[in-house]
Amino acid sequence: MATTPTRSSLLGRHNLGTVVSFEFIRTIKKRRFWIATLAILVVMAIIFVLVFTSDSSTRPQPKRRRTPH
Repeated sequence: MATTPTRSSLLGRHNLGTVVSFEFIRTIKKRRFWIATLAILVVMAIIFVLVFTSDSSTRPQPKRRRTPH
C-alpha cells in the first residue's frame, strides 16, 4: 500500500525550492561571487600558459644532421 504525501511534506518541498532559488539569486548578485569566479578562471589560464610554455621549452630539440660535402 503506497502512502500519500502529507500536506506538510508538500509545503516543505515547495518552500525548499523557494529558499534555493532565493539563495541562488542572492549569491549571483554579489560582487564577491563574480570576482572569485573570474579569479579562478584567470588562475587556471595562467597555469595552462605556464605548463604549455614549460613543456615547449623543455622538449628536446631535434639535432641537425651534418651532411658531408
